[in-house]
Amino acid sequence: MLTGIGQLLQDYTEEELDTLVMPHPLLGPLSIREMMYLMTYHATHHQLQTEANLKS
Repeated sequence: MLTGIGQLLQDYTEEELDTLVMPHPLLGPLSIREMMYLMTYHATHHQLQTEANLKS
């Protein structure tokens, strides 16, 4: 059973994930799929950044 964002995303078709657009303040318009990839990468980036800072 999906919860949260996964549950919301299952309501979209594959085509909609690639064609429906959301605004990003710096990058401009992003498809829903692009926004989800960005959010995943961004969180991982900060996690690695934090771990590196804790080691130093």
